[in-house]
Amino acid sequence: MRRRAIARLAALFALLFAVLALQQIRLAVIEGPRLAQSPLNPRRANAAEGRGEIVASDGTVLAKSVGARRVYPVGALCVHAVGYLSARYGESGLEASFDRFLAPQNESGDPLAQ
Repeated sequence: MRRRAIARLAALFALLFAVLALQQIRLAVIEGPRLAQSPLNPRRANAAEGRGEIVASDGTVLAKSVGARRVYPVGALCVHAVGYLSARYGESGLEASFDRFLAPQNESGDPLAQ
């Protein structure tokens, strides 16, 4: 009786593993190209595009977007306060604190639209 229960449990786990493997293959092979091209894919998102400038009180530009890159004209002078914006590492400093104001505004009202 005990061996039969263990065999059933092993068969159940093998079946569940097969279902997971098939789902992963479907996701990678069939859905993969569509997901890779989706504008909602965070790997394709360009956070710097359309992002506002960070300007000091004297008018000096501390951070601005140039094309698809974020540029920090003053260099290391205020790096700890201004922080950074990176697709790989995220954001820190003023870039993170004021992201809501710096990011391009979504005019459509749809939170998923870009």
